Amino acid sequence: MNSLSRLGICDYENVWQLDNMIGTDALKTIFQKAERIATTADTTVLILGETGTGKGMLAKALHRLSRRADRPFVEINCSAIPAQLIESEIFGYEKGAFTDAKAKKPGLLEIADKGTVFFDEIGDMEVNLQSKLLKVIEDKEFRPLGGAHTVSVDVRIVAATSRDLSALVKEGRFREDLFYRLSVVPITMPPLREQRASILPLADFYLNQFSKEMGKKVKGFTPAAREHMAQHSWPGNVRELRNAIERSLILTNEETIDVEALGLPECATAGSASGVGPGTAGAMQPMSLADCEKQLITTVLKSVGGNRNKAADVLKIHRTTLFKKFVEYHL
Repeated sequence: MNSLSRLGICDYENVWQLDNMIGTDALKTIFQKAERIATTADTTVLILGETGTGKGMLAKALHRLSRRADRPFVEINCSAIPAQLIESEIFGYEKGAFTDAKAKKPGLLEIADKGTVFFDEIGDMEVNLQSKLLKVIEDKEFRPLGGAHTVSVDVRIVAATSRDLSALVKEGRFREDLFYRLSVVPITMPPLREQRASILPLADFYLNQFSKEMGKKVKGFTPAAREHMAQHSWPGNVRELRNAIERSLILTNEETIDVEALGLPECATAGSASGVGPGTAGAMQPMSLADCEKQLITTVLKSVGGNRNKAADVLKIHRTTLFKKFVEYHL
């Protein structure tokens, strides 16, 4: 069990670590809140934030810091499991419950008994399943598909979403009672662009981690690379940063990582709109973050011949998230 501690990393001050997460003072308050929540192992938690901000990592930290740490942690991605399968995956089924049910199968809730169930992208859960989940939270029991008897479980429910649940409630796409039941203790993970002091410590942390894993002796980043990372707007947040460092270590054979090895798109540089981005002065017109993201998606889509699955892989986002971007940007 790893409680909150100050992390000695390079020459930085006030870098904090909780479980496998690190951040500067901007995250310290969230880490402290998570520590307190972890001690109450039954309270439901709703984690909010953009894609890539570390919602899944925080959910795992809550589990590992709680008295449930030696029991299962089961993750259910509500946007990744097909709609026709998710109910049977969550609740399980009895033999003969449907055509292909040739034998009894326990659901993920039953498998997670005494542990934690993490519903990722809860905003994508269908309304008919939401009422069943509400019953699980309130009564700690459910009925498998085709079953005549209820199954009791002792689980903590942690949910996360990158969507605006309040808006979904108003649209009738998310149950209001479930929303309030989940958000007993809400936590909002800030995007990386709002905690810029964390960028370089995180970069050095991941550089050290991946260097050891790959057996490479890379001393650090060039000054230009550090400036480029500090100015980058990181629309993919911590996940994008982590992927960039891993990719740069794979591609470089030098002792230091330069801007080219990072492979970051210039359009996503925070200073580019004012012409102060590293190496980009006068190279492009001012551009909003939304326009930059739209341009990046379009460019990647063209590079993979219009294959959406490949585009999602390149962008390191789920295909459902990419589809939402298509709708949002009218692509």
